[in-house]
Amino acid sequence: MASHVSSPSSSSPIVPGGAKSAKISDRESHHLNRDLEVKLQSPSGPTSIPAAKVPSYAARFKSSLRNLRKISDPSFLADGTPVVQAPESVLLQTSELWKDHVVAHFHGRRPSAAKIIADLNPVWGKFGNITVRTVSDTCVLIFIPSVQTREWVLQVGYWQADRCAFSVYPWTADGNLAAQELLFAPTWAVLKNVPPQLYSLDGISVVASGIGDPLHTEKSRLDPYHFGDTKVKIEIDLSKALPEVVEVRDSQGNSVRVNIEYPSLPPKCINCGKFGHLLNRCHKPSSKIFQTQKQGKVVSVVKAVKEVSLAATSQEEVLVGPVEEVQEQKSSASSRSRRRSRSRARARARALSSPPEVVGAELGVQVAEVTELEEKSVGVKDQKK
Repeated sequence: MASHVSSPSSSSPIVPGGAKSAKISDRESHHLNRDLEVKLQSPSGPTSIPAAKVPSYAARFKSSLRNLRKISDPSFLADGTPVVQAPESVLLQTSELWKDHVVAHFHGRRPSAAKIIADLNPVWGKFGNITVRTVSDTCVLIFIPSVQTREWVLQVGYWQADRCAFSVYPWTADGNLAAQELLFAPTWAVLKNVPPQLYSLDGISVVASGIGDPLHTEKSRLDPYHFGDTKVKIEIDLSKALPEVVEVRDSQGNSVRVNIEYPSLPPKCINCGKFGHLLNRCHKPSSKIFQTQKQGKVVSVVKAVKEVSLAATSQEEVLVGPVEEVQEQKSSASSRSRRRSRSRARARARALSSPPEVVGAELGVQVAEVTELEEKSVGVKDQKK
């Protein structure tokens, strides 16, 4: 029995799974390739990954080494300056830290810390050296180890360092450290020719009340025998003119005048006109008037130097003639002395160059004369015999 077997060429290709593959055109293959490239280029994951929350450096800092903390968030001014509010508890803590210090308010630009120590330590540091801590251009904190010295310094209240006045106050947490103007100052005043009727503590207080607020006399007790001039310390108002004479009257209409002298007033600046400092400690720039005065002084000094130099040159011109004459006289005298010395040298040379025969002849003559005298003397002796 014959079987019919078909050839492989006459049958369609066999696809795995038993399905026949369809023919794909070039256009469709192009679209398929493009879709495949788009899928490969597109990210496979989500479009955005949320960042992990990382702790700040302050949170990660070792707590055992951290001794500061953030107390409050600042507010900001219009120009962007941050403003923080200090709690009262923080201010009270500093009172214990600075309790042994006094606050010195300079009435002008403060001197250097080294200059303050050099001026004050000999007086304030007898029981322990003082320490100066600068706060601003006009304020410093001064540590005084001795309690008694600190209380005495605060009682006096008014001091000077490098010719710059300053006032001292005890340290307080709410104290003001801004610059202060010197309006009142204790100063010495000498009451001249105080009459006997007023020479007492009450009488001196009456006279001193016409100047300001009397504080104390130079000596604790008045000398009952030597009276007249009395030195007292008075707190004066620097905004008013100081009187030079005080008139005291009694109930009957009698009056007496007492002259006043001020040996040492607080330093006054010639630039700003305020008391408490001099020109080198003034905050205000030098005024034009002062600069012109200074320039005028410099010009006058230069003119004076020029005049002195001109006078010196004229004197030199006047003295040229006499100086030249003196020099000529000196030169002529030296030439005469040289001529004399040369003539003496020639004479000595001639004396040494004379022939020896002449000298021998002279000696022979002298010997003959001596022999003749001897013979005469011998003849005289023979006649006597």
